[in-house]
Amino acid sequence: MVVFLHITNNLLIKTSIMKTKQNKTNPRRILGYLMALVMVLFTNGNAWAQTTVTVGTGTTVAAGINGVPVYRSTATSSFHHAKSMQLLTASQLAGAGIGPGSNISSWAYYRTVAGMPAGSNAWTLNVYLKNVSNTALASGTSWDGLISGATLAYSTTINAASPAAVGWWTWPTSGFTYTGGSVMACIEWVPVGTIVSPAFTAGMSWLYTASTGYQAMGTSSIAPILGTYATWSLSATSNARFYNTQITYTAGANCSGIPNSGTAVISNAAGCAGASQTLSVTGGTTDAGMSFQWQSSPDSITWTDISGATTSYYTVATGAGTTYYQLVSTCSFSGDSSVSSVVSYTGVSGCVSACAYPAIYATSALNAEIASVTVGSMTNTSDCSTLATEDLCTKLYESNTLMVGFGHFKNKRFIRLVVVNCENSLDDLMQFFTVLEEFTQQNKHLIKKI
Repeated sequence: MVVFLHITNNLLIKTSIMKTKQNKTNPRRILGYLMALVMVLFTNGNAWAQTTVTVGTGTTVAAGINGVPVYRSTATSSFHHAKSMQLLTASQLAGAGIGPGSNISSWAYYRTVAGMPAGSNAWTLNVYLKNVSNTALASGTSWDGLISGATLAYSTTINAASPAAVGWWTWPTSGFTYTGGSVMACIEWVPVGTIVSPAFTAGMSWLYTASTGYQAMGTSSIAPILGTYATWSLSATSNARFYNTQITYTAGANCSGIPNSGTAVISNAAGCAGASQTLSVTGGTTDAGMSFQWQSSPDSITWTDISGATTSYYTVATGAGTTYYQLVSTCSFSGDSSVSSVVSYTGVSGCVSACAYPAIYATSALNAEIASVTVGSMTNTSDCSTLATEDLCTKLYESNTLMVGFGHFKNKRFIRLVVVNCENSLDDLMQFFTVLEEFTQQNKHLIKKI
C-alpha cells in the first residue's frame, strides 16, 4: 500500500491510498499514523502561519518634529541626518496578539505625506529591533548604548526609485525574535554622498496615537549624529505618543520539555551603587508558552524573586555590595523550569555615576563657569566661550532650519522669532525652541565664538 500525504498552505491534510500486491500493511494502522501526524501538525501549526496586526488607531498627524520614525520636514530642509527610537510596550504587543517566541518578519509606519529622495539623492535606512523591559523612553543613553544588543533587522538604500505611496511604509525584517516585554525600534537615517537641493520631493508626515508615557524620541541634524549622542529632547507635547505600527509575525512553536534558560549577561559587572544595569540572556528558549522570572541573591545561595522582573530582558536598580542574579525560565505546556547561569554586580558606595550626579554635591553658591569635568579616565573640557548670535542666526537661515533674527538691548545680544502670529500653536512655539537648542548643541563647532 502506498500512502500519499498532501499538505496545503492552510494545513489541510489530504490522503490517498493505492493498493499494491507487494504491500499488505493494515490500512487502519496507516490511517492511525496519519491521524497522529495531523495532531502534531495542528499542535505546531502556528509556527507556519504569518499574521499581520496593527498597533495604534490614532488619526493625528505629526511632521517636522524630532521623534517621528524618519525625519524630513520639507523638500528643501538641510537636516539630512536623523535618528529615532520608537517603543511598543508589552501590553500593546499582547493586545495585538503578539506573544513571546514570535518571529517578526516586517515592521511598518503609516505616512500621510510620502516624499522620497529627489534626483540622484539617496539615504541609508537602518532599522534595529531590541527586546527591552522599560515601558517608556528616557534621555541620557547614547545611540551606541541604545542599539547595543539590538538586531539590525533591516538595512537598505532609499532613492528616487523607492516606493513613495501614502500608507504603510513596510520594512521587511529578519533575525529578530520577540522574547517578551517591550520592543524598541531604533531607526537611523544617513545620507549617501552629497545631497543636492531639493533633497526630497516633499516632506514626510506620520500617524500617531497619544500615550501617557514617552514612546517616541529622536533628533535630526545637518551634520552627522555621533554614536555618543545622548541628549534626546522629550516633551509631553511631542513625545507622549507612539506612531501607528503594523507588524507581521510568525508565532513561535510551542515550548516543550525542559527549557533552556541560557547564559545570563549583565551590562556592567561593577560600578556605583544605585546605577541601573540591564540583565539579559543569550541562547535561551524563546518559544511560545515561555515565562520568565529574574531572581537576586546576596550570596548566590538564597534566591528571591525580583518583583516585576518577568521578561528575559530587565533593567535592575543596583545597591551597595555584591548582588547575584539568575533567570528562571518555565515552559507552561510542560510545567518544567530551568535556571540560567549566574551573573553579579558589585556596587561601590560614595562614587558618582556619570549619569546620576547627586544633588548633595551641588552645594556651591558661586556663579562660575565649569571649564573641565573628569569622570574616571575621561575629561571633557570647555573654553566657556559664548557663541556669536549673528553667526548662529546666519547658519540657521542658510540651512533652511529657522527664520530668526538678532538684535541688541542694553549691550545684550538676543535671538527672536521673526514671525509670530495668531495661527502659531503652542506645539509650534515649543518646537521652535527645541530646534534652536538642538541645532546649537550639534553644530556649535561650526559657529563662531566671542
